[in-house]
Amino acid sequence: MKKKVTLQMVADYAGVSRGTVDRVINNRAHVSQTVYQRVMEALEATGYVTSKDVYLHNMQHNAEIQEEKTEPAVIGVLLPNWTGYFETEVQRGLQKAREEFEPQQIRILIEKCESDLPQEAVQRLHRLQDAGAGGLAVCAADTPVLSDELRQLTDRNIPVITFNSDLPESGRKLFVGQDYYQSGRVAGELARICTAPDTRIAATVGNRAFYSHRSRLQGFLDRMKEAGRDGQIDVLETFNDYHLTYMNVKDYLTRQPETGLIYMANQSIAGCMQALQEAGLPQRPKILTHDYSMETKILLEEGSIDFTISQNIYQQGFLPISLLCDYIQGRQLPEEDIISPELSIITSQNL
Repeated sequence: MKKKVTLQMVADYAGVSRGTVDRVINNRAHVSQTVYQRVMEALEATGYVTSKDVYLHNMQHNAEIQEEKTEPAVIGVLLPNWTGYFETEVQRGLQKAREEFEPQQIRILIEKCESDLPQEAVQRLHRLQDAGAGGLAVCAADTPVLSDELRQLTDRNIPVITFNSDLPESGRKLFVGQDYYQSGRVAGELARICTAPDTRIAATVGNRAFYSHRSRLQGFLDRMKEAGRDGQIDVLETFNDYHLTYMNVKDYLTRQPETGLIYMANQSIAGCMQALQEAGLPQRPKILTHDYSMETKILLEEGSIDFTISQNIYQQGFLPISLLCDYIQGRQLPEEDIISPELSIITSQNL
């Protein structure tokens, strides 16, 4: 029996997504002429439609192009002032989104904050609105002023998807990122297992104005409290700054040389490691981190840190754009309002 031709087979033949084939067949907007022609050739080559069908479809499509020149849809991206692993991986995801969706008449505009000030985030959000953004992917500090601004947009039917760090009071459509509270609890359980009950613990956190940072820390503290271990934990806020991390951790280790575990829930791992090396402690504390950058991989391999809990930041850059493209073009968003991958615990033995 001859195998039935599916839309996925046509998409594979044309080298596009299944959604693009669907848009071509149904004459939806935001598909370039080059991509359109490639899909029509694939439809005929795979036997999904006949030559006559292709001819009639092309006639209709060309007539619609003459009637109205479609302006590209605009999707805006608001990024925090973070650098390093986060920026590299998110930009990789955004570049992949550009490669896939710009041929479909989608413009992706990016505004990156230079500070953590909520006023700057609002100003950059206004720039994206002025540029005609019909959908927004946002990673920013969870402040009332920004949440209010985003809520006004959602009331005007402009979809907002948050990623990496949520703004739960913003009226956003959904959040793409790790379950940070749960990842903090996993870190707390690892800390409980690998340390004695009276161990002194330093927990470094980036910026608690960001929902992801404070949720991760809270998960850690809650799990340790349940285990009766909250009395030996000191929290150091570092704002993901290398120098501030270095100074805070160095000062702390001078005052608490008996520290048995450092929980690095921030991005500036290098600053923490430098402070630890200069402290000259008789015994290295256990080191627990988040994310799986090249830096953490090397530190795991050489035995400088013990655990890291990973997340897919590349996907956090790509998926919000993909979902917004579908939404703008009339497709439904997932029913769940949070999309979170499973947590992975990485040691030197499962790199």
